[in-house]
Amino acid sequence: MFGRLQRFFGPPRGGNDAITVRARLLGRVLNVHVVVALSLAVFYPAETEAGRAVRATALATVPLALLMRGVMNRGLARTASWIFLVFLSVLVPGLSIYLTGSVALVSVSVFQMMLIVMAGLLLGGREAIVFAVLIVGGNGLLLRMEALRLPERAEGLYAAWILQLVCYIATAALLARAIALTEELFTLATREAVDRRSAEAALRESMERYRLITAVSSDYTFSTDFVEPHGLRLNWVAGAFETITGFSFDEYVARGGWRAALHPEDADRDARDLEQLRQNRPVASELRTVCKDGRVRWVRIYALPVWDEAKQRLAGIYGAVQDISARKAAEAEREALIRELEARNAELERFTYTVSHDLKSPLITIRGFLGHIEQAAIEGKVDAVRADMDRVYKSTARMHQLLDDLLELSRIGRLAKPPEEIPFEAIVRDALDRTHGRLSSNKVTVTVAENLPTVCVDRDRLVEVMQNLIDNAAKFKGDRADPAIWIGTRRVGDDLAFYVRDNGIGIEARYRDRVFNLFDKLDPKSAGTGVGLALVKRIVEVHGGRIWVESEGPGTGATFLFTLGEAAREPRPSSLPGGSS
Repeated sequence: MFGRLQRFFGPPRGGNDAITVRARLLGRVLNVHVVVALSLAVFYPAETEAGRAVRATALATVPLALLMRGVMNRGLARTASWIFLVFLSVLVPGLSIYLTGSVALVSVSVFQMMLIVMAGLLLGGREAIVFAVLIVGGNGLLLRMEALRLPERAEGLYAAWILQLVCYIATAALLARAIALTEELFTLATREAVDRRSAEAALRESMERYRLITAVSSDYTFSTDFVEPHGLRLNWVAGAFETITGFSFDEYVARGGWRAALHPEDADRDARDLEQLRQNRPVASELRTVCKDGRVRWVRIYALPVWDEAKQRLAGIYGAVQDISARKAAEAEREALIRELEARNAELERFTYTVSHDLKSPLITIRGFLGHIEQAAIEGKVDAVRADMDRVYKSTARMHQLLDDLLELSRIGRLAKPPEEIPFEAIVRDALDRTHGRLSSNKVTVTVAENLPTVCVDRDRLVEVMQNLIDNAAKFKGDRADPAIWIGTRRVGDDLAFYVRDNGIGIEARYRDRVFNLFDKLDPKSAGTGVGLALVKRIVEVHGGRIWVESEGPGTGATFLFTLGEAAREPRPSSLPGGSS
């Protein structure tokens, strides 16, 4: 029930067009009329006949107002307005005549002027003029009848009617013009509101499209202002700014902006770029920026100067920043591959030389001694045959060893086993077992440090590294009566380096880089093929590390050090005690 009453007395639904607005106004007028009429019917003094007449008249208008409300709710607001206004325009003069016996011009005129204004608001400007003409015409008939009844008042009644005619028509005309202007302004405001909403919708759509585009982009755009005396200040960013930098806009500005995030090594390049912008020239530059998590990203910056023509100086910068870290990483990988290819080509050249020289030499030896063997056999010199056969055997053994070393070197990096975690002390133990013969024959003392770390490596390959380094240290002990080798670790910058140190013949500074070259033997008369240290270097590099040698010169011993990159783990207590072997 309450819902029905609320819908009945509620404002009609619709937009903001003139018809709906007037229907809402009529609804409020009818609601107010019902309240006022009921108040008069209940509270107006009823001691006199006039009071009772007012009560009765007020109460009689309530059903009419409710009926007009129903008509209005059916979409007939103009019909309801006409009926309601005409009824009131007839009711008031009739009530005046009933109560006073004549038309009360002052009170009736005030009420009718109010009705004309209501007609203009509820129906429109032209309808207000028509309604005023009808009222004036009706008043003329009433005044004419009263003048015939009271001839002595005729002149005053005619004058009052003329005055009503002028005032009513003038009021209606002014009201019609005011309503027309109001409707024009309302139409203009409505059109502007529609245009503004359309523009706002288009702007929102454009901003959303831009947001979606920048969300999937690896770039961000920015704007800066030049503020005295602090210089450039970031004031706007859009796109993948937080993805690239890791900072929110406020965090980035608070910590100092672009300059604070710039990699220190690129500060000079950035200063040159800023100077170019101060000369009103655009900039395209590749720099490094430090992100919130500490990572370094390569970015490409496109900066366009905003120039203050009046002051002839830089006023700001518009630009874009593109993340090129992936491209830089690919370029670095390409450069590394090029360097590796160059190194492989150099090895290939040395290999070619070895095949043409080192392998040719045993073959020449074999061919020469075969002739000696043939001659000695003819002459029956058995001892000479045996001696020459021994030289042929040694030449073939050298060829076999050289070919084995070359084959082993070619396998490094191609046939490595999956890495496994293993204590470095276990690798050292295996290497010492393999070199036990040389260490014992040369009476070398080996000291191994405690608490060696755990490593994640190809075990067999790393045993080869330690075997070659230990064997090399024992082989070049020189004339020392107390040869010794020390094995352990030490910090080199941020890396953990493993070392094999000896007190042997040492290495001159000019030969420190050559010792790792393929077939580059410092002592041509020494045993071996010159492949061992090249093999060690290749294995270490495959594990992501590097190797080098330290020596103060001949007779001072040498220390071979190598790192394993991320393969080294934190040290663990060692079960292999330090000491001699």
